[in-house]
Amino acid sequence: MNDFSQRYTASVAGLIPSAENSADGFIAGFDPEFNQPTGIFGRVWGQGRAGLFQGPVRVEGDVEITGRIVGRYGDLQRDLEARINQLLQQVQQLQQQVQSIYRTFDAQQPVVDKSRPLLDPPQILGPTTFAATGRAFAPNATITLRMVTRDGGIRNTITNAGTADASGNYFSPPPGLPAPAGGIGGLTFAASDGRADPADFTSLLWSNSVRV
Repeated sequence: MNDFSQRYTASVAGLIPSAENSADGFIAGFDPEFNQPTGIFGRVWGQGRAGLFQGPVRVEGDVEITGRIVGRYGDLQRDLEARINQLLQQVQQLQQQVQSIYRTFDAQQPVVDKSRPLLDPPQILGPTTFAATGRAFAPNATITLRMVTRDGGIRNTITNAGTADASGNYFSPPPGLPAPAGGIGGLTFAASDGRADPADFTSLLWSNSVRV
């Protein structure tokens, strides 16, 4: 028996001060890392094991492992690591596929010009006519005017309310646009130059809304 084995056997047998009974249980060694007593402490130089348990072992608390797990359970650890790496690769592939689908979907969507045209408040010209002006419409586009009542009902729609000029400015043609029965007082106006807007229920891009 070498010197270390003699000292360790003596420690377990309670023959040196490091082995003692305490309120926390039997102290059989000293942990040099934390500089405090420990229930079991073993160290080996060279080949061999610092400890061996033959039979069931019960652990009530955390188990800290700073080295490798070898043997039968080491194979289990390597298998788990391989499976985790495989799952991570599959997740990465799925993410790439989703991004590819998004890019394909975006490429198939029509390009929508969201520069909304601006409509000025209509001007009453007489009992049955009015004038409308605006800007930022599509150049040379035919303008549609929509009139909505206070309760949200569409009172009237003029599908050919004039044409914007080459600069996108709009002036309704003389002698004025026909007003609906009862006049345009209290109505809300919006104009469209025919550009598409999939987000709108009419599928058209409309100007700002103005109320007379």
